[in-house]
This record gives sequence, C-alpha cells and structure tokens, in this order.
Amino acid sequence: MRTEYCVNNTYDVGVQRSLRNLILLRHRLADINRRYNEWLYSIYLSLVDDGALEALSETTVVGMRRIPGIKIANRRLMAVVQSVPHFCNVAAGFTAQSLREQAVATNHCPGKEYALSQVRYDLGKLRAKGLIEKVPGQNRYRLTCVGLNTCALLTKLRSRFFGPLLSLARQPRLDNMFDPTCPINRCYQSIDAALKSLMAEVGLAYAGKA
Repeated sequence: MRTEYCVNNTYDVGVQRSLRNLILLRHRLADINRRYNEWLYSIYLSLVDDGALEALSETTVVGMRRIPGIKIANRRLMAVVQSVPHFCNVAAGFTAQSLREQAVATNHCPGKEYALSQVRYDLGKLRAKGLIEKVPGQNRYRLTCVGLNTCALLTKLRSRFFGPLLSLARQPRLDNMFDPTCPINRCYQSIDAALKSLMAEVGLAYAGKA
C-alpha cells in the first residue's frame, strides 16, 4: 500500500504560501504521512478477542454427534495436546497407539490409566476443533498448522505459566506477600509490565490498574 499527501491550503499545515517554503511544506507533509502510516500499522497489528478460547472449550456438533470441547484443566486431554506436536515433522502422520506411547514415555500420562479407546476419544476432540486431521483411507492423523500453534500455546501457558503461578498464588509466603522488594513479587511486577507492553503493541486496552 502506498499513501500520498495532497493539500489545498498550506495554511492548514502551518506553512505560508510561498515557493521559499516548498522544502518546509514537503517536510511537514512527509511527517503527517509518516504518522498516518504509523497509526495504520498499529491498527493492522491490533488483535481482538474473537472468542477463540471459549469456542475451544465448547461442545462441537458433527452430524448427530456432540463432541466435548478442550478444557485446559483436563490433565489427560492436555497430555494429548502436549504430545501431539512431537509428530509435526512426521509426514506419514501418527496413530493412536504411537501417540499413547509418546504420552506415556514423556510421563504426561500413566500408561495403565490411559487405554487406547481413551486416546481415540481424545483425538476426536482435537479433530473436531480442526487441530488434527485424519489421513484419508488410513487410521492415522496429521497435525494441522492451526493445531501446531494452538497445542504449543496451550502447553506453554498451562505448564509454564498458569499452573506454577496459580500454585504460587494459592500458597503464598506470609512473610513476603506484600513486600515489593521480594524477588517473587518483583517477578510478578515484571510480568505485569510485560503484559502491559504486549497489549500496547497489539492495540489492546489494559484492564488492570495503571
């Protein structure tokens, strides 16, 4: 996209009508054009919550079947979500058995408690949300591009962010809960500042305290 500037009255931009002011006029209009493009770029990068997280957890209707959604609090299902990306570079796809073996090998799910029928049931949930697709004519599955991004995001948020921070929030140390110099509280402040910066970058309003 290319933008061009045009002005009928130079006084509108604070420049008098004279050829001697041509260079000043060009600089003034170029600055206006630059700032306009910066605003357009900010709008282009803006992200709006379209309900994707809620839709992920909602029931999906496929024909006459109602398939439960994906709940990040479901430990067994998240073990599947965490294991599926291991097969992203396997062109032939993966089977329910190979996924079960992967989940057990990485200690995401106890083998005795995770039957093959449960694996297929969980894969059906991922398939209903478009995270995986079935290989035509075979009992194999492939990870979609959306599925890879979604599974990686959910895994990192749950295992490295929500889980540990929620545990820490529910079991705080009383001796430093309100101490702003405490290393843990400083980390919380850093996270808060980083979230503010991220929201400003993508054009979202921050809902917390200023």
